[in-house]
Order: sequence, then C-alpha cells, then structure tokens
Amino acid sequence: MRKALSAAFRVAVLTTVVSAVAASCGSDSKSSSADTGTIPAKAKAKAQLFPDDFQGVCNGATQSKAAAYSQAAGTHKVVYFQTYKDSLLEQSSQLPGDWTITFDANSNAYGAVDVVACAVRTSDAFVKECDGYEKDDKPTNNKVRVHTAKYHLTVREATTGKELGQTDLSGDNADCPMLQSFDGNNDTVDSYASPTKEEVVAFLKPFVQP
Repeated sequence: MRKALSAAFRVAVLTTVVSAVAASCGSDSKSSSADTGTIPAKAKAKAQLFPDDFQGVCNGATQSKAAAYSQAAGTHKVVYFQTYKDSLLEQSSQLPGDWTITFDANSNAYGAVDVVACAVRTSDAFVKECDGYEKDDKPTNNKVRVHTAKYHLTVREATTGKELGQTDLSGDNADCPMLQSFDGNNDTVDSYASPTKEEVVAFLKPFVQP
C-alpha cells in the first residue's frame, strides 16, 4: 500500500513539473523579474556582504564590493578583527556603535564599510594557571592557562587592502577569568589577554572619525 501511494505521488509530481516547464516556455519574456525591475531574492542574497567577507583585507586582499575610502568623508564604517585562539574573529562590538554596521537582512548594509582593522596576536607569555571553576555549583577539574600577549594592529582601506596605519599593543591583564567556557569537567584551556578597548579606539579614531 505504501509503495503504491509513493508511485502515484511521483507521477503527480512529474506531471506538475512538466506543466510548469511548459508554461514557462510559452510565457512572454517581458513578464520576467529582470524586465520589471525587481531583484530575485537569491540575487539579493548573493549581493550582500557579511563581516567574514572582509577578513582577507587583513592580509592586504581587496574587497571590491565595499565602499571606497575617502579622507574627506565624515565618520567611516569599520569592521574589526582580533586573534581569538588561533584565528581572526570579528570583534566589532568592541568599537563605538556609530562606527559599526548593524546587519539588515533586507539590504546590503555592510556595503557601507570602507575601513578594516585587524589586531593580530604576535606573541604571548604564560603567566599562571587558574582553577576552582564550578558547574551547577559543583567543583570541576577545569583549569585556565592565562597568558599576556602582544598584538600588531593595522587599519586598511576595505576596497584596496592598502594600509593606512599600524601600531603594536599589549594585552597585560593577567587576572583569572571569572567566566570561562569548557567542553567538560576536566578541561584545560588557554586564555590570552586583549588590548583594552580604549587603546584600540584611540588608535583607530584618526582614521575612522577624524
């Protein structure tokens, strides 16, 4: 019984597909979305930029869909990356809100970005090991290895990858983190101190909000 129903369903689907193809072939091309001025949803999605699309700029790559940088402009829009563990992660939330973009599914909001900032960790130094972490108010064997670190911060034009400025900053906070994510109850993870928000903002300000 189930196989018979399945075969009938396949016939119905095939009939529907054939009818749809025939209707498409006989339709007037003027009725297509391209001629009416509308943009298909898939085309809109392909045109959108996302934060990760700017990561290559940290290495001097170009992002042709970004906005052109002009020193004569007012406040610029920036995407900020910083080394997290062993790779770059977007950390734009560390910057002033009027410097950054809020994602909008209905528009290419990130097309307004013209500046990319990248804080790459260049070295680190182990300071101490922290323990005493609990899960559900119960002790665990989890530990955190705390490191201070140094970062090379660059700021670049989004469209060309051209470097506008650079500096070196340090992350010197060696305090044990109060909150830390672990996969289990016997994990040891590494934590690297970051440069302060104030230092990053102070360096970027002449390029983002002159």
